[in-house]
Amino acid sequence: MKSMRFNILIVFAICICTVANAQVPQAFSYQAIAMDASGALVTNSPIGIQISILEGSVAGPARYVETHEVMSTDLGHINLEVGRGNSTGSMGDVLFQDGDHFLNISMDVNGGTDYTLVGTVQLLSVPFALYGQVDLSGEKGPVGPAGVNGANGLPGSDGLFGSSGISCWDTNGNGIADPSEDSNSDGLFDINDCRGPVGFTGAIGATGPSGPSGPTGLTGPINGLQGPPGDPGPMGEPGLPGGPVGLEGEQGPIGLTGATGAMGPPGPMGDQGPSGGIQGATGPEGPPGPDKGDKGPTGPAGPAGASSATGPQGPKGEDGQNGLVRMEMTSQPPTGDSTFYLDDGTNRSDGRPGFRIKLSLGGWVDL
Repeated sequence: MKSMRFNILIVFAICICTVANAQVPQAFSYQAIAMDASGALVTNSPIGIQISILEGSVAGPARYVETHEVMSTDLGHINLEVGRGNSTGSMGDVLFQDGDHFLNISMDVNGGTDYTLVGTVQLLSVPFALYGQVDLSGEKGPVGPAGVNGANGLPGSDGLFGSSGISCWDTNGNGIADPSEDSNSDGLFDINDCRGPVGFTGAIGATGPSGPSGPTGLTGPINGLQGPPGDPGPMGEPGLPGGPVGLEGEQGPIGLTGATGAMGPPGPMGDQGPSGGIQGATGPEGPPGPDKGDKGPTGPAGPAGASSATGPQGPKGEDGQNGLVRMEMTSQPPTGDSTFYLDDGTNRSDGRPGFRIKLSLGGWVDL
């Protein structure tokens, strides 16, 4: 990912006033508007500034270095005086009369000392008023008469443009849009090339174990409770013996079946009757052949035992309490001896229809 750098729009307001026989100030004003790489203002924030005065060129040696910590306004404006910052040197050590000098600006938008180079600009005519401090040899002559005002000089040529700040996508800082710096391959070199690649999607986590099954709820009653069986009635006393039953007479023997007579010989076949005559009667069926032996005689039946008299019937036991066959759903607990009822959900804690049981100490609980 390309490192983010910050640009700063530099606006100079340099004022040095000289008065005869007065000390020339060892400072000049510096003002700027702080913006980040996307053009947004850095407002109401502490900003660390490092200022170096370079001699000869933008790569020349630093003749004076100082630091400032300033607070930007709600418009991103910062204001300081070069020459009155924290430094171990002095502006008096800079020989402005000996050649070109350049102002090197670095900054830390977090208010610390991790400075990033913002740009370098050449100091032009105004700061060279400091050259007026140089003590030229010789005695001061008398004041000459005022000369005639000269003609206005031609307008001076425009100064050189200051060097641009380094764009965030210019990773090698050469100020050239190298093909390798078009990170998103859209043919443009802009803030979108400063974004890093999209990270990989993480793997889906394993499915957690299933929780244990909850306990099975109680099965509600289907039919009413069965009443207790009634007490059995006492057994009646045996009846008094009655008169003796007379003996049954013996059954007479069954007579033997007579033998079947022998089959007579078949009669001669009659002459065929004329065509269309009446069919003759069917001859008699012959006797069946022998199958089983003769049936033996049935033995005589034994005498029947005496019959005992029937005792009196005992008293009927009390009927048991009828079980519940059908229950009406209600919103009011019953009164009296009822020990449970079917609630429509009005009094149950879950708000659903279901049975409720009466406690022995009073009160009702949900089934």
